[in-house]
Amino acid sequence: MPAVNSLRLYQQVAATVERAIGDGRYQPGQRLSSERDLAEEFCVSRPTVRRAVIALEMRGLLEARQGSGVYVRQPSASKLASAPKDLDIDAFDHAEARRLFEGEVAAQAATLITDEELVYLETLVVEMNSEAATKEQSELADRQFHISIAQATRNNAIVRIVENTWDRRYKSHLCMHENSREHRRGGA
Repeated sequence: MPAVNSLRLYQQVAATVERAIGDGRYQPGQRLSSERDLAEEFCVSRPTVRRAVIALEMRGLLEARQGSGVYVRQPSASKLASAPKDLDIDAFDHAEARRLFEGEVAAQAATLITDEELVYLETLVVEMNSEAATKEQSELADRQFHISIAQATRNNAIVRIVENTWDRRYKSHLCMHENSREHRRGGA
């Protein structure tokens, strides 16, 4: 396991709560303090606590019950065996990584893109925003939109990096869980 201070803040909180569960300070079935109280206890923001809770839910250590709170679970051996060993890529990490380089990709593409490629991008935008499109169709159009911009750079390394970034989103249990939760709440 990496040194605690090399982890992101939510990972540090998750690691601390996980150790407390392992040490028996939190027992199976026990309700954790409120998000606000945990944020104060760890001197972090509520979104940081929320990400830590989601990470620990994915590991099978916690269970959030609508309107009731977050409870410690007795994890089964099979759940722990199938859970990611690290705390995975979250939606924030994914968005941050994309923000760091997609602007530069678009800037380079803008100098080389053809009229035909622009028309194709416009059809993808229409598809992404279509009320008739399913969530999956809209997400596929969104992914293809970004890959098409990368392809307009005429640089295969850039295309592979953008494809890999999108693929990581779908391989990340934590990222998909967060995106699913946000979608159910009426967000993204």
